[in-house]
This record gives sequence, structure tokens and C-alpha cells, in this order.
Amino acid sequence: MITFKNANSLKSLHHLWTKSDYTDLLEPICELVDNSISANASKVLITIDFESSTASVEDNGRGLPTDPIELSRCFTYGNCGNNTTELNEHGCGMKTALAVLDKTDKHWTCQWKSDTVIYNLTTSFTSEDHVVEIGDTWNGELYANGGLLLTFPIVKDGFRSLFSISNPKMNPTDIIERICIDFSHRWMFHPRVRNGNVELHVNGKLIEPFCMPRDKVSESSEERKGNIEICLYKLKNPSEHQKDYNSWSRTTWFKYTETSSGYYFFKNGRFIQAIVGGVYYEKLRGRKSHNIDNGFICLVNITGTQSETPSTATTKNKFIMSDPRLVEIFEYVNTRTLKFVGEQKKESEDCMFQKFMDMRKENFKEETHTFQRNVMLDLPGTKTPQLDGYETLNGRIIVYEAKSDNKISLDSISQMFTNWIYTCQTLDTNTKAKPVLVINADVYKLPEDLSAKINILRDRCDFGFPLEIWNYQAKRLA
Repeated sequence: MITFKNANSLKSLHHLWTKSDYTDLLEPICELVDNSISANASKVLITIDFESSTASVEDNGRGLPTDPIELSRCFTYGNCGNNTTELNEHGCGMKTALAVLDKTDKHWTCQWKSDTVIYNLTTSFTSEDHVVEIGDTWNGELYANGGLLLTFPIVKDGFRSLFSISNPKMNPTDIIERICIDFSHRWMFHPRVRNGNVELHVNGKLIEPFCMPRDKVSESSEERKGNIEICLYKLKNPSEHQKDYNSWSRTTWFKYTETSSGYYFFKNGRFIQAIVGGVYYEKLRGRKSHNIDNGFICLVNITGTQSETPSTATTKNKFIMSDPRLVEIFEYVNTRTLKFVGEQKKESEDCMFQKFMDMRKENFKEETHTFQRNVMLDLPGTKTPQLDGYETLNGRIIVYEAKSDNKISLDSISQMFTNWIYTCQTLDTNTKAKPVLVINADVYKLPEDLSAKINILRDRCDFGFPLEIWNYQAKRLA
């Protein structure tokens, strides 16, 4: 039997730590996994059972110490001083995690092994006196000389950040699947996870570290503020490279959409924060976020001792942006970003539409086809309108209005409607023109309010308003 005391186990402190700055329950579980990796475990088992409202994290690492003074440090609120690792930089991961996971401080349990001896601790952080009993039965699945098993209560709503917007209730199976997806990314830069020296399992499923599938450029640099590894990706539409595009786009962080761009920061191999816009994106990219960055993903891994690298919030789920060391790192990343991909200049609408027109001509050069730019309609009694594009294809007519933006406004739709009406009035009564808005986007979903307004235009027109939305690659989006 071992006894030890907590130095400052006050209930008021526990209440304070239950309000730690975690996004949801996924973050404190990740803290416990960090501890396992730092404890040199080769296998970590995460079990989540929403039916019984219980969860556990088990590893085969070195377990907890058996010295009463060291145990007191483990279970006392506050920083453990020098007893920190690169992942467990604040020395309070287990304490804060369990406080958030079990706000009542009544249902968590702790069991560990040291040199095959089993130790059981069922207690609370708000207690001052603790007793560790020597046991003979290991409650986990990993049979090794050392290890740690923590159990705690769990609730489905605690993972609300993983819920799908289209499915706000989410069933347990879908939540577990999303946790697995998150875990495949979260330590994707950690060398021990990436090379297979430590395995993560969620409900029996081995989590494979995610690797970006294409266009990777990486560089490591010895910097005074730590080592910086940069990996840049210019995503292409996965449908061109991968058969199961829909599955791929649903199951990764880095989706190919009209706004998929940003910087994803890792610290010592563990995901910390995404910066996808705002002032910090400008510092990293050297200019404001723009749709010309679409598909541009930059992963940044900062490694080194905690005295050399920028500080994070105590819970490690975001940077402390006031840390002056970030300025140097941002400048370095900005420089390397320009070096790899160059300064991209916005392509003019005229240039994009000219390429679009050339593509259409090339695709239909064997058929009866004409394409004209800047066509002036001759319509007596009205202000002469100008069309961006006018195409005839095997007797069919398409009217184009091109926009360099990746979104559609009501003004664009109204202009397209007017030009289309004028075009139809100048044609033979038996000929119908198809109106097409061309925009600078790869994926587009028409907002509901604009869909409603288009339907109004259709209802007020005897022969409908067959509007289509294409991109500059002549692919139909909507």
C-alpha cells in the first residue's frame, strides 16, 4: 500500500479546471493519448461506449511512479515543473483532462503497472489523502510489464464539434468514425506515430496516419526558434485521380472545395491549430485570403524544446498568439511559401473567359460550332445589351455571362436574365437559348435564397428560365 497527499486539492480549484479551454471532449482524450505517447507506449487503446456512458485510455508505457512524492505531483493541480515532455509541455494533461471528462470528480478510476506490479487508485482530486492498493487483476487488454489504464464517463453530446451540420443528432457509429478520421490527422506529423512505433486503436480499429495523396514538397530547416518542417500541397480535383471521390472528400480534413485553403500548425508532431483566414493568414501568406488560393494547403510542424518553440494554451488546442516567437516563424513560413509556389497573381476575367472560349472551340471543332465574344444585340427600342459570350452548337444557342468571383450575386442573376430575355427576343420563335453563368469555382451550391429568386423568375416567364452554372473548365456546377 502507498499513501500520498495532494498539496492543494481544493474544490474551488477543481471547479476552475473543469472549465479549461477545451473545444469539446475530444481534446482532453487527446491529452491522455499525448501522455501515453510521451510515456514511450507502443500501443494505445481508446475505447468509447456511448451505451454505458464510459470510456477509457489504456497504454503499455511506463505507467505512473510509485514514489509518494512523485505521485503527489501527478495528482496535484498545477504545473509539474521540470517533469514535462515535448507533448506534455504543461505537465498537467492528466489532471485537466480528467477534470473536464468527469466534472463531478466521482467516476474516474486509475490503474497502472510498474515492473508487472498492479496498482489501483480510486479517488478524487478534491481529496487530500490518497491510498494506492496493490492489486492482482489487470482490468485492461494490454499485458505488459508497464502501462496505464484510465476510465472516465463520456456523453455523446460532448463531441458536438464533430457533428454534421446536415445531421445535428448523429448516431454513435458516425461519431466514432469521425473520431477515427480526426485521430488519423492529429498526430500525422509525430515521428513515432508516422513510422508505426506507436499504434493508436479506437474501439479496436487501428488508426493509420493520414498522408496527403499528391503534390507534396517538404523542407526542414535548423532555426534558432526550433526546427520547422513545411509541407505544401496544391490539391487537384480528386475525381480526376481517385475513383471514390465522394468517399474521399467526406473522410478527410483537407477537402477539395471552393474555399479549401489554409495553414495547419503542428507542434512536436501534434495538431495545434488551423489558420484559414483573418490577420494571421495574411501574415503567413503575405496578403489577404483570395479564391486564387483555392486548394492551397500548407502544413507546418514546429519541433524543439518548450523553451525554444512558441507557447500554446494550457490545453494545447491553440497557440498563444501574443508569443513573440510566432512572428519569426510566420515570416519564415511566408518566405518558404513564396519560394515553393511563387506569388500568384489574379487571372483577369477576360483571360479566363478567353481560355474557356478556346476550350469550347477545341472540343467541338468537328461540329457546327461558332463562339463569339462581346456580342452586341440589335434590339430596336431598347438600350443595346452586350453579351460576354454567344455560342451556337449544332443549332443550339448558349448565352454566357462570366464572373471572376467564386460566388453568385442576385445582380449577376438579374443581368443574366435580362440578357437572356433580349437574346430570345432577337431569335426565331422556334429557337431557345440556354443561359449560363460562368464563375471561378470548382464546387458550388446555390444558396437557398438565390434559388428561390430564380424560381420566381422562372414562374414569371412563359417558357422558364433554364439557368445553369459552369466553371471556367466548362464543367457544370449547378
